Amino acid sequence: MALVSLELRSGLVVAVVQRNGVQILTMTTTYKREPTVLVDMSAHFVDNSNHKLIPGIVSRLAVSRLTSRRFGDVVVPGGWRGPATVKLHPNAVVPIWLLPVVEPWEAFDWTAEFTAVLGPLLQDYLGEGSAAPSAESPAGGDGGIP
Repeated sequence: MALVSLELRSGLVVAVVQRNGVQILTMTTTYKREPTVLVDMSAHFVDNSNHKLIPGIVSRLAVSRLTSRRFGDVVVPGGWRGPATVKLHPNAVVPIWLLPVVEPWEAFDWTAEFTAVLGPLLQDYLGEGSAAPSAESPAGGDGGIP
């Protein structure tokens, strides 16, 4: 898995992604530089997917599930924009440096208010692999646990 860090350094937001202790991505942008009007962004903040990884007590994963939830009552009251930089670092295990990033344009930061509605289990990677609804769990394998 990757280690992601996000820091605020004197008005500069710095995001760093590492894999196996090696930096593979660096992104910078300004913090709240220029207010921007977000034209009803609510429609873009509806679906959310998560890959849950929970370690067990014997150095193996106890849970590895892809889940989904739908956000309700979404309101995006404000946002900011500013210049951004992205640097991809070569790595043999995670070759994201081969992605065709020609030029980063801008970065956006926004605030959002929403209700997290329970959603279905899409895939249980350690189970039988079926996320089909059952009588015991109509929303899917874990009964709609977020």
